[in-house]
Amino acid sequence: MNIGRLKHRISLIEEVQTETTNGFKQKEWVEVKKTWSDIHTYQRSKKVENDKEFEEVTIVFTLRYQTINKNHRIRYQGKDFIIQSVQDKTFEKRFLEVSASEVV
Repeated sequence: MNIGRLKHRISLIEEVQTETTNGFKQKEWVEVKKTWSDIHTYQRSKKVENDKEFEEVTIVFTLRYQTINKNHRIRYQGKDFIIQSVQDKTFEKRFLEVSASEVV
């Protein structure tokens, strides 16, 4: 991996539970960390759900090795992506490939 390809700024976000001024609990996504990533489309598929057709796109984010789990999400250009898998393909702890699909 050429380090110069990590040119897209992404945010790792996680869900936290907060309390409003009225005492109600609400969940929100907050930024945990910003990092640089290479991004490419891996797979496109069309699905039909409730008589509506929509396209699902799987994106692969390649980033430097760090702690990420499936409870995190990725935010890129104002869009949130659900993490489907996290892989260290070379087992060298240098880079991670994170497959994710956009939240609809």
